Amino acid sequence: MTLRHLLSACFVFIVSASFAQKKDTTLNDLVKKRKNGIAMTTGLAVFSLADGGFSSYSTNAAGENGLYYRRDFGKSWYLQTELNFQRKFTDVPVQNESNKIRVMEQLVQFPVSVFVGNPTRYHAGAINYSFGVGVYISKPTKQEYRYEADFSKPNLFVPQTNYYKAGFLFDTTVLFNATEKATVNIGFRSTFDSFSIKPSSVNNTYLFRSYLIYIGSAFRW
Repeated sequence: MTLRHLLSACFVFIVSASFAQKKDTTLNDLVKKRKNGIAMTTGLAVFSLADGGFSSYSTNAAGENGLYYRRDFGKSWYLQTELNFQRKFTDVPVQNESNKIRVMEQLVQFPVSVFVGNPTRYHAGAINYSFGVGVYISKPTKQEYRYEADFSKPNLFVPQTNYYKAGFLFDTTVLFNATEKATVNIGFRSTFDSFSIKPSSVNNTYLFRSYLIYIGSAFRW
């Protein structure tokens, strides 16, 4: 090998290493720049009571709408806080199952979740996925009970809203990057009310399970 060939090989090696380093630097810059994200989602859900497999109803008005904020803390995990607005209703047997009442709640939910996956692929066309677990607290803003004989009219139960509920959730989401900053996400979520926080005078604080399919859009910066 002549000196000219050796110098040429060294030049090619230096240029290749420079491009590789630049690519790594660009990826690291993207990771640093895209640590924050906000999302809006909407979904339809099936609800049931936590203490039995009673029939549930889901309509265009049932489900949840949410606003999320996420913060990346590494290349494989991030923390997410949310504000969700939900409407739940299901049928409950009463009087030895000879009649039913429909339990309906409107509530605000505040979940906090930790997700793991590959959330830091930012180029357009990339597909990201993540799995999350979290806890939440819910505050009902409306509660109604309606008799099976006429579900259109509220019955004589006194509505209660001065209580809170808490529970945990499991989440799976897939994100499609439309651009380096904007994504479309589709996910599946299960939530489980675990206990209620209420005054001793409050009754009828039913605990729910829900299974939700949602779609949304997100922006990262």
